[in-house]
Amino acid sequence: MEEEQCRYEEKLENFLILVSEVLKATLATDAVIGAMAALEEILYQFEEKLQAEREEAARKQEELQAQLQAQQAALEENQSLLRQAQEEVKGMHTKFEETNDCYELS
Repeated sequence: MEEEQCRYEEKLENFLILVSEVLKATLATDAVIGAMAALEEILYQFEEKLQAEREEAARKQEELQAQLQAQQAALEENQSLLRQAQEEVKGMHTKFEETNDCYELS
């Protein structure tokens, strides 16, 4: 009977060890699943933030492109006005020289 008791206790101990290992594996699996869920949430938030940053960068790029085009148009207009002013100055200089020549001849 004592031998049976020892075998029973040994079987019970082995069973408890097995249950303990199964519980550890289950808890580890739950922890892994929880960690995976947390990682998926972090990845989702990161992707959302990245997409928002891409959209903001695209918007800023469009804004800067529009500013650059406006500045280029203004530069072209200023260059045209400068050429006109230079032509007017040339004309005035020519007239001044002609007038000066007339005074010198008289």
